[in-house]
Amino acid sequence: MGQKRKYPAISIHTTLNENLEVNWEREYDGSFQCPECKSNQFRFERQKSGCRLKLRCLNCSLYIPLTKPTGQHIFRYQPELACPNPLCNKISPNGQTKGWVYLHDPKNQRYKCYYCGVFFKKLGQNSAWSAPSSEKLIKPFKYEDNLWDLRNYYQCSHNQTINFSSIKPSWYREQVKGYLHFLLKAQVYSSAMSVYMISVTLKQFGEIIQQKPVLSLTDITRNFVLAFVDIYSQQSASSLKDKLIHLRYFFEWLELDARNLIRSRDFPKRRVGNPDWLDEKVRTTIKKYLSKIPAPIARQYQIQEYTAARPIDICQISFDCLVEDNGKWYIRFYQQKVQRWHQLPVTRNIRSVIEEQQQWIRQTLGENYPYLFCHFRGIHKWSYL
Repeated sequence: MGQKRKYPAISIHTTLNENLEVNWEREYDGSFQCPECKSNQFRFERQKSGCRLKLRCLNCSLYIPLTKPTGQHIFRYQPELACPNPLCNKISPNGQTKGWVYLHDPKNQRYKCYYCGVFFKKLGQNSAWSAPSSEKLIKPFKYEDNLWDLRNYYQCSHNQTINFSSIKPSWYREQVKGYLHFLLKAQVYSSAMSVYMISVTLKQFGEIIQQKPVLSLTDITRNFVLAFVDIYSQQSASSLKDKLIHLRYFFEWLELDARNLIRSRDFPKRRVGNPDWLDEKVRTTIKKYLSKIPAPIARQYQIQEYTAARPIDICQISFDCLVEDNGKWYIRFYQQKVQRWHQLPVTRNIRSVIEEQQQWIRQTLGENYPYLFCHFRGIHKWSYL
């Protein structure tokens, strides 16, 4: 691994209770391979920050980060606290409380919800809770204004506005405003985001007709639609399809010949690919060398393979996921995509794997760590969507 350094190759990881130190020179067993050249000859190098340790390949000089700073919402997570914002409706990682609350300011005991961004203090203290200033004031709705606050029509956890100033030409802008006002009053869509995305599509179409001397609705021809399709054909099939649907509904509201302007063949065919499963050869190889993988990671692989759950569900599975019912044991976890709890019977082997991981968590991270698995790299929910 190279000559000894002045400073030991120790990385520091912030956890719920204390800092976890990993001595790579003592604990590293030489099993890594450079993803670029497949060499296993590395040297530890440190950045200015004490926890930013990297491996440097001595063959191709590739740098491989060993750690990533952990966000406050991870190591200051408060599972017993619920978000007081009535507009926040997401469930915390433990699957029991509302919101994802963490201690944002230890000195002043101010808490923050990771999902909706509100700040608050515990009940009994001043300022029960406060949202960011941009969320407090709702601009009254006036049709003639070019800035509409959609919170006049929807309950939005974040500020959502439509700015008509950039929609041109001016006669077209008035038609767009009339159509969106109709959608808002009739509550055609259940969310402000849907109306906002329609405004984006209509603005994009306006940019095309702005390039030609189009003075009225009757001047809109199919050529403009074909130009629109050509410009946005590089986007995903689903995105282009949604844009064309938005345009067709808009044309129908304007009482134009929408079916002729946008024809069925203009809609892209949507191809649904098969999931990229690990093949049998890869799974067999992983099982063969499972003992060479760090034990906590190997146990996580075993649990995920057994449950066939999504990575985010296993990353956020609770410490007490084992439940007993009438003498039978089950593993219980929350499915983020469908927002519900799921329970599977477990074999003796899987139960033993879970109990070993529970013991490792308690010995490593203490009694209060709420998850079955931990990660030295940042784990974000959107990483698995």
